[in-house]
Amino acid sequence: MAERIEIYGRMQCMMIKADGTDDSVTVPSYNKLSKPHCEGFFDWCRGQQIGSSKVPLYHGCYSRTQKIYHRRRLINNLQSQLYLHMTKASSSFVGYGAVFNLEFSPTGKILVAACEGNAMKFYDPLALCQIQVVPKAHTDCVNCISYSSEATKPTELVCLDRLMRTRLTPDDSKMILSTSLGYYLIIHDLDLLTLAKDLKDFSSDDYYLLLQEKDPKDLTNHPSNHVFHQKRNRVELVMDFPRESYPWCISSLVVHPQSWCMMSRFTSEMEDSEWTCVHDIQGGHCNLDKDIHDSAAENSTPFHPQDRLLYYMSEPNDGRGYIKELSVSPDGRYICSSFGYGVRLLTFNTDCSELCDLNPTGGNSKELTEKCLLISHKRTVVTSEFSPTHPTLVTGCLEGELVFHQARL
Repeated sequence: MAERIEIYGRMQCMMIKADGTDDSVTVPSYNKLSKPHCEGFFDWCRGQQIGSSKVPLYHGCYSRTQKIYHRRRLINNLQSQLYLHMTKASSSFVGYGAVFNLEFSPTGKILVAACEGNAMKFYDPLALCQIQVVPKAHTDCVNCISYSSEATKPTELVCLDRLMRTRLTPDDSKMILSTSLGYYLIIHDLDLLTLAKDLKDFSSDDYYLLLQEKDPKDLTNHPSNHVFHQKRNRVELVMDFPRESYPWCISSLVVHPQSWCMMSRFTSEMEDSEWTCVHDIQGGHCNLDKDIHDSAAENSTPFHPQDRLLYYMSEPNDGRGYIKELSVSPDGRYICSSFGYGVRLLTFNTDCSELCDLNPTGGNSKELTEKCLLISHKRTVVTSEFSPTHPTLVTGCLEGELVFHQARL
């Protein structure tokens, strides 16, 4: 099964090359696919895995770019169905306490597990076996792991007292930060080289607390107003949540693969409930009645929060005190969230549609749809991660068990 999935992964990479080339693949007309390999959806997928069936390409009055786009949509539509047929393929106990975080390498060939017992463990997700263990990776428990480029150098960009998570959008145009005060900070038109300078002396916590106590009109001439209107590194506070959720500690944060939205999971102020929310992050233009041309006008115009909430879901409140890490599928259609001794896959609607096909708007939020429930552990699940290249989902729990879920046809 692992070898066949590897073939499938290589075919997928060939189909969606950035330059659009597909010289190594012969693609027949959609209505001329040979019936022996396409009697049904699962037969077609099986043929894809062993290389006996081809990816159909739309013909007609389409440009090459449109054809590649339609083909990508077709592949995504087919692959999205695979996640509804996940089963437990293998499990392993890490031996170093709870599994707090999981991270795949960009190629999907290596999986890293962050462990409670100061250790990191490396796995081959295709062979479903352990590769290496680093027993003393830190002096305390390892809570989070992330891959970065070799050129990345550590530097202080922005300082928040209540910072919980920081994420960059895939297109690097925005930085998103979640806090333990129950709000998000979005930095639009991101420029890392000038970020520290542009946000010097700005305290998002102080400004947020003022917005909680006062009307935005009362913040006219506040010395930090200019950061909400500047052309680069423009700041926005996101503050809308489901009614009666009383957000507090936003401990899990992921970004949609297409930079369309952010998904988060947070705990209420009284720690008696948990919620998963989806917020729009597109746009971010200055919300002004008139153009601003000078610093005096910038300081006189306070920030006005926008409606960003698109979807939400109430979550079980088990495993109190532990962070429940969300994950999102490579196509952006599924959100995997901890649910007791397992996980559930949440979608935007019953058809598992892409967000761009639904065109939701802030201020008209809806409840997420539960499409699948996977119970594979004996203690609370606190982390999960989708493979970026294969139909594989990995989950980890407080008992230290790692479970690989794969699509079975």
